[in-house]
Amino acid sequence: MKKYKALVVGCGNIGSVFGKPGTKSILSHAQAYVSHPNFTLGGVVDVDPLKSAAAAKKWKVPVFSSVNDAMRDLTYDVVSICVSTKEHAAVLRQVIEKSPKVILLEKPVTNDLKESQKLADQFKNWDDRILIHYTRRFMPEFRSLKEKISKGEFGAFISGHCYYSKGVLNNGSHAVDLVRFFLGEGHVISVSSGRVDFSKEDPTLTFAVGFKPSGVFNLLEADQKFGSIFEIELLFEKRLIRISEIKMSIEEFALKPSLLWKGKQEWARQKKTKINFGAAFGFVLDHVADLAEARAVSLCSLSEGVHSQRLCAQALKMYQEANHG
Repeated sequence: MKKYKALVVGCGNIGSVFGKPGTKSILSHAQAYVSHPNFTLGGVVDVDPLKSAAAAKKWKVPVFSSVNDAMRDLTYDVVSICVSTKEHAAVLRQVIEKSPKVILLEKPVTNDLKESQKLADQFKNWDDRILIHYTRRFMPEFRSLKEKISKGEFGAFISGHCYYSKGVLNNGSHAVDLVRFFLGEGHVISVSSGRVDFSKEDPTLTFAVGFKPSGVFNLLEADQKFGSIFEIELLFEKRLIRISEIKMSIEEFALKPSLLWKGKQEWARQKKTKINFGAAFGFVLDHVADLAEARAVSLCSLSEGVHSQRLCAQALKMYQEANHG
């Protein structure tokens, strides 16, 4: 079995801090590479010596202070970029110069849509080799839903909503990207309100996204101060889908004759599928391995990440114009 050598750039929470060696739930890039049979972790990079030293000790790998130091004399098949979003563009350019087979970039692509589009235009030849880490696209539970929706098994999309918190780009983009994955391209119809529960630059917004021919998906602001939330409902002609991170499940409801009201129909649960986010990184790296050997088309390319960011940026611009003139 072929092994791919990986480098993790950025030793914060998603890069290294989350997760522990030897545990089943895989919660960080470093832990994922150490745990996956097709990968080895060749090193970690961070400008903060305390973070990099902690990661090196935790995962028992070499430590470097920069991408150039890490890749000067060594080659890596895969590089994960887990630095702060404002550093994404600079680090991505440095990594591309070293030509790894695949780059796994944390979302969003950058903080600025123009900068993200510039990267997409500049690195068109890399589009399928730069994988944006919108986790749900890689999980079989969500890919199965997409297949059913694409085949028309649920009928036309009518409406839906998602409660989310912690920023329209930081967390709201997860919902936008997932619904785009299911339904295709959409457009922002309106923005109702917003609040700062993450950062002033990335408020949490309530806004509506339209999908052809007539379905509307509403993102509804919550407040991170009162706890994280990410709950989705999608209503189709023949199915009601509930995606719950409280229950860690996907529920499918179908219409059946009402037992109480004669001549009426009601929604009854037909299927419940458990979601295991602790296994998600494994599916991501399975796909990375396929991309490294050109066995698959990217499930979330750089251009796809930019498209999802564009909807969030449109909503943010409308909100800023309405509130600041």
